[in-house]
Amino acid sequence: MKNIILVLALLLVSCEGIYKTVNGVNKDLLFENRSECVNYFNSNYNIETDRIFFIQNGEFGDFMSYIQREKVSYFYGITLNDKCKIDDPKLNENSSCYGRILSLMNNHDSEFKTKKTEISNFNFENIKGERIDFTNSKQIVFLLTTKFGKKINKDIEKLIHSLQTQQKEKNGYQYCLICVDQTKTI
Repeated sequence: MKNIILVLALLLVSCEGIYKTVNGVNKDLLFENRSECVNYFNSNYNIETDRIFFIQNGEFGDFMSYIQREKVSYFYGITLNDKCKIDDPKLNENSSCYGRILSLMNNHDSEFKTKKTEISNFNFENIKGERIDFTNSKQIVFLLTTKFGKKINKDIEKLIHSLQTQQKEKNGYQYCLICVDQTKTI
């Protein structure tokens, strides 16, 4: 009996290590600058470079605390303007569920409950120095980091592709990605 428990314990420990290695979870890449970081996500996940935004350095800790309070995984949500975002009970149960996120994105003509958002209180800019404009349109907001690993970043890529396909069919949402990876220089 002791041998069985020992073997099971070893399998659990080694499977976790294998999963982390294969999927690149919690990879700790330190990019020289934001351009290098953006190029990494563009070349590995086909994410448009001008859609990747960075939090200003002095606000990083406050933003991460805010994200933690909001219980965000990789999908922050859909902002309707700079003051409110869609409040979906199903998504609130599991904000990292690919199917639920896709369903919410596909139902953009539906009426939704809303709740207050404070995301526009933070300053984000892309490598061109452009800021996210939360006032003009519905904005789907994703978080992005190398620590998520291949699986989640591939899910983000697929969700963006679905969104781009919808936009060709009808006027849909805008989207942005907030990168929380740190770089040596701005």
